[in-house]
Amino acid sequence: TMPQRSRAPVAEETEATVKELLARVEKTSGERVADWHVFPRPGSFVVQASPRVVEALLAQDEIASASANRRSTE
Repeated sequence: TMPQRSRAPVAEETEATVKELLARVEKTSGERVADWHVFPRPGSFVVQASPRVVEALLAQDEIASASANRRSTE
């Protein structure tokens, strides 16, 4: 038999997870996320935040991959 793949999260699950993640990293970093948006179909999201927030976000277990599209001058 073939190994069972995890199902892709549904839109509501993705948004709930992102909200939880962002609240957690805002608390640990002490800084606020400037903006964010969830792309429900691919189960991904984007954030605009300080490097400290992004580093805290990247340390979370739920983050499978990440890429930067712009560097901050901070």
